[in-house]
Amino acid sequence: MSSESNDKLEKPVSDLLRAQPARRAPANLERRILSELRRQALPWWQQNFIYWPVAARTALLVVGVLVARLCLEVSVWVGGGSGLLAAPAALVRPTQWTHKILDVATGAKDLGLVVLHAIPSTWLVAALGVAAVFYAVFFGLCATAYRTLFAQSAFQR
Repeated sequence: MSSESNDKLEKPVSDLLRAQPARRAPANLERRILSELRRQALPWWQQNFIYWPVAARTALLVVGVLVARLCLEVSVWVGGGSGLLAAPAALVRPTQWTHKILDVATGAKDLGLVVLHAIPSTWLVAALGVAAVFYAVFFGLCATAYRTLFAQSAFQR
């Protein structure tokens, strides 16, 4: 084709395309773009920590470490020096309490092992197989429900 016939064809095609109505963006795309524009309009200190400038993140980390150090220093000062950490009376009660919790957890573990060893291994394998089948059926039902309820409505929009 010559350039003259291309020019004759270009004008009607261009006019036809310009006459088409503008297509609207999908609702979820429009919503995501607007939320991103709103997020970017916020000042940096109101945004997520990931979007803060590197200097501000570093400064916050340094300040956090200094505050933690200050808290430790104040607790040592209020407690009368390092004697607070070495006092056995301060550590006896929490240690006894944690030992009781550890004893209960150990007893529960031992009871679970006794019950587990009392069940025949074929029953355990069968129970695991039944659980896997139920899981697969549940997954299939959820996928079917999703396609029925949500995926079809997305195509109708």
